[in-house]
Amino acid sequence: YPNYNIMWFLETWMTYNEFQDHVKRLATALHNLGIRKGDVVMMHLGNAFQYVIGYHAITRIGAVASGINPTYQPMEILHQIEIMKPKMLIALDALYEPYIKPIIDKTTIETVIATNIADLAHGLGFKRFLGKLIGKIPKGKIDFPNTVQFMDLLKTEPNVPEVEIDVKTHPATYIMTGGTTGLPKAAVLTHFNVVSNAIQCKYWLGGE
Repeated sequence: YPNYNIMWFLETWMTYNEFQDHVKRLATALHNLGIRKGDVVMMHLGNAFQYVIGYHAITRIGAVASGINPTYQPMEILHQIEIMKPKMLIALDALYEPYIKPIIDKTTIETVIATNIADLAHGLGFKRFLGKLIGKIPKGKIDFPNTVQFMDLLKTEPNVPEVEIDVKTHPATYIMTGGTTGLPKAAVLTHFNVVSNAIQCKYWLGGE
């Protein structure tokens, strides 16, 4: 059902076909930038199209996705980065200066992919431009030396490499625990784990 809607955000619908195209383009771009099977790519984003696209693009090429809680303070983020040692960060521009800039020089991050919350929100029309202008849509500056724009990467001609993945042993994502028994730790979810979770959710919510 390529023309059915998969997501809605900021007055914008995205179809399965559009989503798949974005994932393939970003996955190809990540590979072109040197991301390989087993590399960690972290995402410092809110609930937006870019998070879902980023997650699927990262895992599609065998890399490991990990989201940073947007409420984490810089030292909490640094703790997570020190555990996971990512090569790349996909970052929301408005969150970069207060949370990432103070600690990025202490990390393994080599490349930052910058994005604005409204980058794919075409449904806003003129309100998208106006919202950035008057501050209703938050924006910020990412001045990391090796920064590329998320939207530029989506212009990449899709050519996703074939990657062999053992679904029961290869990690898809690292998720930080709550830290109830000390400092938060990274929980490892394999591809088999996350697909099982999706199937469980489908039955829990009454899907067929």
